[in-house]
Parts: sequence; C-alpha cells; structure tokens
Amino acid sequence: MRVADRSADLAQAWRRVLRRAAIVDAVILAVAAVTLTDVEAAAIAAAFVVGLLLLRVRGGWFGVIALGLLFADVAAWMLPGAISNITHGEGFGATALPAALSAVSLGGLVATIGSLVRRRSAAGPGEARFVAGATVFMLVAALVGGAVAQVGTEEAAPSGGLAMDMKDVKFIPDELEAQAGSVTVSVRNSDLFWHTFTIRDLNANVSVPVQATRELTFEAQPGTYEFICAIPGHTQTGMKGTLTVR
Repeated sequence: MRVADRSADLAQAWRRVLRRAAIVDAVILAVAAVTLTDVEAAAIAAAFVVGLLLLRVRGGWFGVIALGLLFADVAAWMLPGAISNITHGEGFGATALPAALSAVSLGGLVATIGSLVRRRSAAGPGEARFVAGATVFMLVAALVGGAVAQVGTEEAAPSGGLAMDMKDVKFIPDELEAQAGSVTVSVRNSDLFWHTFTIRDLNANVSVPVQATRELTFEAQPGTYEFICAIPGHTQTGMKGTLTVR
C-alpha cells in the first residue's frame, strides 16, 4: 500500500473514533438531560448531533473542528468535577457520570487532533487502534476510580445550618435567613455542570461540581446580601437569591 493510501486510511480510522466518541457523549448527555431535567445537558447533546451532521458537509472538517471544541469544553468541565467528587468521597453515581464524560471526551479530543494531523501526513500502522484502546482504558479507569472512592473516607455529613439545592440553573430556595455571626450553608448541585454559591459582599464562595454537596461557613453581620452563581451566564439567566441576616 502506498504511503498516501495508508495515510488516508488512518485519517478515516481517526474519524471513526471521533464519530463514535461524539455519539457516546451525545447519548450520555441526552440521558443526563432527561434524568436530571438539565437544559444545558440537552443543549450540548444537540450540539454534538449538529457536529456529527457537519461531518457530512464539505469533507467534514467543519464537523471535526466543531466536535473537537465540544470535546474540549466537556472535558474541561467534567474532569475537574470527577476529580473533586472522588477526593471528597462522593457516591459512585456522582463520580461515574463526570468521569465517563471526561474519558470519552478526552479520547474524542485526541481523535480530533489525529484527524487534523493525519490529513497531511502518513503514520505507522495500528495508531488508530491504539487511540481506540486508550479511550476504552480511560473510560474504565475513570469508572474504577469512582468505585474506589466508595471504600475511601466519606465526606462528613453537613453540620447543620442552611441547606439549598441548585437545580435547572436556579437556587432552591432563592431566599435564606440566618442569625448574625457564623453562618453555614450546605449546597447541593443537582445539575450536570458546575455551579457556585457566591456572596461577593462577604467574600464567601464555594464551587460545587455535578451531583455533589459542599459546605461553606462564613461570618455575616446583619443585613441583606445577594448570592449568585459566578459561572459565566448563570447569573444572567436568573441564578441568584437573597440572604437576610438578622
């Protein structure tokens, strides 16, 4: 086989790995969108479908680039979330979802780079098979890592104080009351992507990954304080509320 033919075959192999990773990500996100009623997850799943359709247009390079950007975005959000949930001893369900999305997206990102690079150069045999195997390995390792977290030290239960949920890019409830002094808030994120509980006037902030619970303690004097989610765009969609300290 000529070098050019071998390069073309390998480029197509990379493209197949990329396509499969995009399909897996889209399915996981679609399932998460339904089970968590998460609008962001649904939107990103739809974006993956659009990227897959673009693979059929003008040689598919717009689709490759679009999917590569989506893979990078999902990995950037999910990998820190998976690591955070593992280190905090969160449950397997809270760890497995971001870990699976991280692994598949990292594999898809590598396949994206391979597709773009091999467009212009030849490569040795077996490279695409190596990437497919590496993707499977990352997925299994991420899931095993989540399972291992179950036998580690569990995060202490919330010590009391205020409790709230973050769901559908909203705070529930969006009005809190507390006594002046030390205030403790336990915050759960029921959405797929990161949220924060942030009170800028009190320099209070905690970041909460998918399906995780985090606790924040701060000092507050009597007054009314606005809390927001500091993730870009979330406050603008109405993710904010009021803490009244008496």
